[in-house]
Amino acid sequence: MIPAENGPENSGEVSAAVEFHYVDQEDDVLACYPLIRQLRPHLDSEREFLLRWQQQSAQGYRLLEFTARRGGRL
Repeated sequence: MIPAENGPENSGEVSAAVEFHYVDQEDDVLACYPLIRQLRPHLDSEREFLLRWQQQSAQGYRLLEFTARRGGRL
């Protein structure tokens, strides 16, 4: 259980869950690009990110995504 922050909409405790998934499909990799772009501003395009993912995947690297849920919501 994670204690909720004080505020009118948050009182008591809220359960939280984190789900992890490997990203193995090109469409899913491209969906990660907006966040990766913030973390790696030198990546100039989705295409460049996809090419790097393909190269690194061939070397055994994997991309992992996570989703945090609180009370059944994202």
